[in-house]
Amino acid sequence: MPTVKETIDAFDRQNGNECIRIGDWLYFSNGAKRDANPYGVLYDPPSDEFLRLKHIEMYREELLRRAINALERQRENFLAEISFAVNHGYHPPYSQEDVKQELEPLIKEVRRLQRHLREIQRKLEAMPSEVEKRHAEASRAFNRSQGESVLAVLRSIKI
Repeated sequence: MPTVKETIDAFDRQNGNECIRIGDWLYFSNGAKRDANPYGVLYDPPSDEFLRLKHIEMYREELLRRAINALERQRENFLAEISFAVNHGYHPPYSQEDVKQELEPLIKEVRRLQRHLREIQRKLEAMPSEVEKRHAEASRAFNRSQGESVLAVLRSIKI
């Protein structure tokens, strides 16, 4: 019987190894997700296209958010250092070329991720809204079922 680590490693390899943590979940680029808790649940990419695309959308949104944050952090660092130099009459620590050279790859990555996110969002928008309604109803039914199970356990406890 495989260990927990072996099971998780196999799942990660099967789904491309690259995952992003969003809350308590690790999302993969193919729509798979798993609980961040090693003893938690592993979900293969959903067979339902809408749900699979929603997982991919979350994954890509988080990648984009992180890329934008990296760009902004670098930009803010440059602004702070150059402003300090200018305000104190020092020679700027970076040239225009230095700044462009550092920021250009980050800008390209943000634009690439924006394109990938828009691609998924277009696919989702093209899906019939009836699919979304079915998913919302199924989700509510599942949540009700789970809640009723917990309530039944709680009600069965006698003090």
